Amino acid sequence: MLEIILFIALLLVMLIVGVLAGRRATNEGYQIYGGKLPSVGFIASYVATFVGAGFFVAGTAYAYQFGKAFIWYAIGMVIGITVFGFFSRWLKNYSKGKEFYNMPDFFKHRFGIVAGKVVALMLILLMAGDLAIQLISGGKILELLGIAPYNIAVVITITVVAIYLLSSGFRAVVWTDVVLAVLMGVLTLLISYISITNIPTINLNFEAVPIGTIIGFFLFGVFGPYTLSTYYQRIFAAKNAKTAMRGTWFGGLFIFILVALVIVIGIAARSIMPNIDPDIAFVSLLQHFGGLIMSVGALVLWSALMSTSDTLTFSGSQILSYNVFGVKMSKKAIRISVIAILLFGMIISFLVPSIIAVGMIFLGGGTIIAPIGFFQWFIKFKQKAVVSALVAGTIALIAYVALVDLTPAVVAVTFVVSTVTLFAVHLGEKALNLVRKPSNPL
Repeated sequence: MLEIILFIALLLVMLIVGVLAGRRATNEGYQIYGGKLPSVGFIASYVATFVGAGFFVAGTAYAYQFGKAFIWYAIGMVIGITVFGFFSRWLKNYSKGKEFYNMPDFFKHRFGIVAGKVVALMLILLMAGDLAIQLISGGKILELLGIAPYNIAVVITITVVAIYLLSSGFRAVVWTDVVLAVLMGVLTLLISYISITNIPTINLNFEAVPIGTIIGFFLFGVFGPYTLSTYYQRIFAAKNAKTAMRGTWFGGLFIFILVALVIVIGIAARSIMPNIDPDIAFVSLLQHFGGLIMSVGALVLWSALMSTSDTLTFSGSQILSYNVFGVKMSKKAIRISVIAILLFGMIISFLVPSIIAVGMIFLGGGTIIAPIGFFQWFIKFKQKAVVSALVAGTIALIAYVALVDLTPAVVAVTFVVSTVTLFAVHLGEKALNLVRKPSNPL
C-alpha cells in the first residue's frame, strides 16, 4: 500500500510540474527554453539527463563485477568534466547568432550536410536504445513493487512522459529535472549510507581486470560528455557562455559524487551477496534491505528513468523531425516525433529487455562520435574525414559485438578506430591537396 501511495504522489508531482512549465511558452521556449536557461535549471537538467535508471542499474553492476576498474571511470570523469566546462563556454560562444538546437545542427554547420545527416541517424538509434534501457528498468521496478505487470508498467511510464512533453516541451524537461535531481541526490545518499554500514568486509580486488576494461571505463569518463546530444542542447539553451561553463562544472561535480556513491553501493552488494548476477545487484540489494528501503530505492530508480526518458525523447524528437526529415521546427512537428520516439523505445523494450547489453552498445556507439567532438575544437576537419570516422567506428562496433563480446573494451575499440580514421583521412586530404597544388611559375 505504501509503495502505491508513494508512486501516485511522485506521478502527480511530475505531471503538475511538467504541465505548469508550459504555460505561455513560446515556440523558442518550447524548443530550448528560449536560449535563457538559468544556472540552477542548467545544473539540475545536466545532472538528471545523465543519471537515469541505467546509471544506477548498470553502474552498480559494473562496480559489483569490476570493482577497482570502474573507479577509473570516476578518475576519467574528473579530467573530462574540467575540460568539457571550457568546451561548453567555447560552444555557447560559437553558437551565437546561429539556430542550433542539438548536436546534428552543430555538425551540419561545422562539417557539412552529409555529416549532419549521418550523426543524426546515429543519435536516433543511440537515443532509442538508451530510452529502451530506461523503459525496461521502469517496467521491472513497477512490477517489483507490485504496482503493475511489466508491459503495463512500461506503458504507464511512457504515458506520463508523453503528457507533459506534449504540453510543455523543453521547459517541462528542465522543470521536472530540477525536482528529480534533488530527489535522486537525497535518496542515493541514503541508500549508499545504509549500504556502507552493512558491508562486512571491503574488497576491491575481486579478480584480474583486463586492461581493455580499464581503458574503456577511463576513456568514457574523459570523453563521455562529447557523445551526448542532450548536453549540446543544454549548452545552446544556456543563458550565456558563463552559465554553460559553470553549470557544466557544478553539474559534473554532482554527477561525480553520485558515481562515487554508486560505486559504494556496488561494492556493498558484492560484499553482502558475492554470488549473484551483477545485472540485478542494485535491485537485489534493495530486496536484501527490504521494507521502506526497497520501496524508496525502487522509486529512486523510477524517478531517475523519468528524468532521462523525457530528455532522450525530446532531444530525439527534434533530431528526427528537423535533422532527419527536414521538417521545420515547430510544436506540431515535435509532438508527432515525441510519440514516434516513445513508441520506438517501447518496441525495443518489449523485444530486447536486456539493460547491460543495450548499455554496452550505447557506450561503444557514443565513443564513435566523441573524438570528432573533442578534436574539432582544435582542428578544422573536412566533411569526408568526419563521415569516414563515423562509418569506420560503426563498422568496428558491429564487428566487435559480433566477433568478440559486449564488454567495456568496446569503448576503447570504437574510440581508437574513429580517432585513427579521422586523422588518417584528414592528413591524407591535406597531403593530396599539396600534391595537386600547382607550383609557382619562375
